[in-house]
Amino acid sequence: MTALKIQNDDFIAMRSSLRRWLKSCFFACLSLVGVLAFAQENTIESVSASQHGSGVAVTVRLKKPPAKQPIGFAVTNPARIAVDFADTANGTGKAAQDISLGDVRNVNIVQAAGRSRLVFNLNRTMNFTTKVEGNVVTLMMDGSIGTTSIAAA
Repeated sequence: MTALKIQNDDFIAMRSSLRRWLKSCFFACLSLVGVLAFAQENTIESVSASQHGSGVAVTVRLKKPPAKQPIGFAVTNPARIAVDFADTANGTGKAAQDISLGDVRNVNIVQAAGRSRLVFNLNRTMNFTTKVEGNVVTLMMDGSIGTTSIAAA
Protein backbone atom coordinates (compact mmCIF):
# COMPACT_ATOMS: atom_id res chain seq x y z
CA MET A 1 0.00 0.00 0.00
CA THR A 2 2.88 2.41 0.79
CA ALA A 3 4.51 1.79 -2.59
CA LEU A 4 1.22 2.55 -4.32
CA LYS A 5 0.85 5.80 -2.34
CA ILE A 6 4.41 6.88 -3.30
CA GLN A 7 3.75 6.16 -6.97
CA ASN A 8 0.49 8.13 -6.80
CA ASP A 9 2.26 11.10 -5.15
CA ASP A 10 4.98 10.99 -7.81
CA PHE A 11 2.32 10.94 -10.54
CA ILE A 12 0.53 13.95 -9.01
CA ALA A 13 3.81 15.88 -8.73
CA MET A 14 4.75 15.05 -12.33
CA ARG A 15 1.32 16.09 -13.58
CA SER A 16 1.52 19.37 -11.69
CA SER A 17 5.00 20.03 -13.07
CA LEU A 18 3.85 19.22 -16.60
CA ARG A 19 0.91 21.62 -16.27
CA ARG A 20 3.21 24.45 -15.14
CA TRP A 21 5.55 23.76 -18.07
CA LEU A 22 2.66 23.70 -20.58
CA LYS A 23 1.27 26.97 -19.19
CA SER A 24 4.64 28.69 -19.49
CA CYS A 25 5.00 27.39 -23.09
CA PHE A 26 1.52 28.64 -23.90
CA PHE A 27 2.24 32.15 -22.55
CA ALA A 28 5.63 32.23 -24.29
CA CYS A 29 3.96 31.39 -27.63
CA LEU A 30 1.22 33.93 -26.98
CA SER A 31 3.75 36.68 -26.31
CA LEU A 32 5.71 35.73 -29.45
CA VAL A 33 2.55 36.06 -31.54
CA GLY A 34 1.94 39.46 -29.96
CA VAL A 35 5.47 40.60 -30.79
CA LEU A 36 5.14 39.42 -34.41
CA ALA A 37 1.78 41.15 -34.78
CA PHE A 38 3.27 44.37 -33.38
CA ALA A 39 6.34 44.08 -35.62
CA GLN A 40 4.17 44.29 -38.74
CA GLU A 41 1.53 46.68 -37.54
CA ASN A 42 1.23 48.56 -40.85
CA THR A 43 -0.15 47.20 -44.12
CA ILE A 44 0.11 48.14 -47.78
CA GLU A 45 -3.53 48.45 -48.86
CA SER A 46 -3.12 49.40 -52.52
CA VAL A 47 -0.64 50.30 -55.25
CA SER A 48 -1.79 52.45 -58.19
CA ALA A 49 -0.01 54.34 -60.96
CA SER A 50 -0.67 57.20 -63.34
CA GLN A 51 1.21 58.88 -66.19
CA HIS A 52 2.69 62.34 -65.41
CA GLY A 53 4.29 63.81 -68.52
CA SER A 54 7.24 61.58 -69.38
CA GLY A 55 7.26 60.05 -65.90
CA VAL A 56 5.09 57.75 -63.86
CA ALA A 57 3.64 58.46 -60.41
CA VAL A 58 3.07 55.40 -58.24
CA THR A 59 0.85 55.81 -55.19
CA VAL A 60 1.23 53.34 -52.32
CA ARG A 61 -1.61 53.60 -49.81
CA LEU A 62 -0.87 52.26 -46.33
CA LYS A 63 -3.20 51.45 -43.45
CA LYS A 64 -1.50 54.22 -41.43
CA PRO A 65 1.48 56.53 -41.87
CA PRO A 66 4.81 54.68 -42.03
CA ALA A 67 6.78 54.69 -38.77
CA LYS A 68 10.04 54.77 -40.74
CA GLN A 69 10.89 56.46 -44.01
CA PRO A 70 10.77 53.97 -46.93
CA ILE A 71 14.25 53.13 -48.22
CA GLY A 72 14.83 52.66 -51.94
CA PHE A 73 17.54 51.92 -54.45
CA ALA A 74 17.88 51.51 -58.21
CA VAL A 75 19.55 48.73 -60.21
CA THR A 76 20.71 49.33 -63.78
CA ASN A 77 20.96 45.79 -65.18
CA PRO A 78 18.20 44.68 -65.25
CA ALA A 79 16.57 48.07 -64.80
CA ARG A 80 14.68 48.02 -61.50
CA ILE A 81 13.73 50.21 -58.57
CA ALA A 82 13.21 48.62 -55.14
CA VAL A 83 11.57 50.34 -52.17
CA ASP A 84 11.46 48.79 -48.68
CA PHE A 85 8.69 49.47 -46.18
CA ALA A 86 9.85 48.46 -42.69
CA ASP A 87 7.41 46.78 -40.28
CA THR A 88 4.81 46.55 -43.05
CA ALA A 89 2.81 43.63 -44.42
CA ASN A 90 1.40 43.15 -47.93
CA GLY A 91 -2.36 43.57 -47.64
CA THR A 92 -3.07 43.89 -51.36
CA GLY A 93 -3.67 40.17 -51.84
CA LYS A 94 -1.32 40.24 -54.83
CA ALA A 95 2.34 39.35 -55.27
CA ALA A 96 2.55 41.18 -58.62
CA GLN A 97 0.66 43.97 -60.33
CA ASP A 98 0.80 45.14 -63.94
CA ILE A 99 1.42 48.86 -64.42
CA SER A 100 2.34 49.24 -68.14
CA LEU A 101 2.80 53.01 -68.07
CA GLY A 102 5.77 54.71 -69.68
CA ASP A 103 8.89 52.70 -68.88
CA VAL A 104 7.36 51.00 -65.81
CA ARG A 105 6.21 47.46 -66.67
CA ASN A 106 5.03 45.99 -63.37
CA VAL A 107 5.67 45.77 -59.63
CA ASN A 108 6.35 42.73 -57.46
CA ILE A 109 5.38 42.97 -53.80
CA VAL A 110 7.50 40.71 -51.61
CA GLN A 111 7.00 40.34 -47.88
CA ALA A 112 9.86 38.95 -45.76
CA ALA A 113 11.82 39.60 -42.57
CA GLY A 114 9.38 42.14 -41.15
CA ARG A 115 9.16 44.32 -44.24
CA SER A 116 7.55 44.57 -47.63
CA ARG A 117 9.62 45.34 -50.71
CA LEU A 118 8.17 46.78 -53.90
CA VAL A 119 10.32 45.92 -56.92
CA PHE A 120 9.45 47.88 -60.06
CA ASN A 121 10.53 46.24 -63.32
CA LEU A 122 11.47 48.91 -65.87
CA ASN A 123 12.15 49.09 -69.60
CA ARG A 124 15.16 51.34 -68.94
CA THR A 125 16.99 52.88 -66.00
CA MET A 126 14.96 55.60 -64.26
CA ASN A 127 15.47 58.04 -61.41
CA PHE A 128 12.91 58.29 -58.66
CA THR A 129 11.85 60.46 -55.74
CA THR A 130 9.74 59.36 -52.81
CA LYS A 131 7.32 61.60 -50.93
CA VAL A 132 5.40 60.65 -47.76
CA GLU A 133 2.13 62.43 -46.96
CA GLY A 134 0.24 60.82 -44.10
CA ASN A 135 -0.52 57.22 -45.05
CA VAL A 136 0.26 57.78 -48.77
CA VAL A 137 3.73 57.28 -50.25
CA THR A 138 4.20 58.65 -53.78
CA LEU A 139 7.07 57.54 -56.01
CA MET A 140 7.79 59.77 -59.00
CA MET A 141 9.81 57.90 -61.64
CA ASP A 142 11.33 59.46 -64.73
CA GLY A 143 14.13 58.76 -67.16
CA SER A 144 15.70 62.22 -67.06
CA ILE A 145 19.19 62.71 -65.66
CA GLY A 146 19.04 63.54 -61.98
CA THR A 147 19.39 62.13 -58.54
CA THR A 148 17.39 59.69 -56.51
CA SER A 149 15.91 61.20 -53.36
CA ILE A 150 13.52 60.45 -50.57
CA ALA A 151 11.54 63.25 -48.93
CA ALA A 152 9.22 63.39 -45.94
CA ALA A 153 6.30 65.76 -45.84
